[in-house]
Parts: sequence; C-alpha cells; structure tokens
Amino acid sequence: MQLAVATLKKLRGGVCVVRDGRVLAQVALPTAGLISDRRARWVAKETTQLKKAWLEMACTLPYMGFNLIPLSVIPEIRITDKGLVTVPGMEIVPLFEKA
Repeated sequence: MQLAVATLKKLRGGVCVVRDGRVLAQVALPTAGLISDRRARWVAKETTQLKKAWLEMACTLPYMGFNLIPLSVIPEIRITDKGLVTVPGMEIVPLFEKA
C-alpha cells in the first residue's frame, strides 16, 4: 500500500496496480486525479496495460466503475479524502457506529 500511495503521489494523481512490492502498471491523471495531460495514444497504451494487470490480479470490479467511486458529485454516497460523503447533502458519514 505504501508503494501504491508513493506512486500516486509521484504521478500527481492517477491509478496504479501494485503486487509483491512492484508497480505492474500505472496511468498518470494529474488534473484532479481524473484527466491526463499526455497524448491520447500514450494514455490508451497505459490504460490497456493497467486493465491487463487489473484482470491478472483477479479484480472483478469494472475499471471505469472503480474510478468513479471517489467522485463526490455522483449520487448517492461516495468515498472521498474526508471519508464517506452523502450526495447531494454533502454530509460526512461516520465509517463506524459508536456502541
């Protein structure tokens, strides 16, 4: 996990697949963590490699669906850097209930 976070920090946002202490694939998305500043052919090549690594890791979540989870503007609840947030109320929801 530390390698994944360090990789995303270095990329200034994006997506990466890490296994056994090695980055298998990465796509830099430095504009709001959503958009690349590189030419489409490079992003397409990196995304193809990432999807391949994603499948090799037996991830069953759709790649694009996974990328949309953190978008706090898409209803109804989203994961953000602040925690779980309801949309459109924009209220932070606790991860755990107090006993």
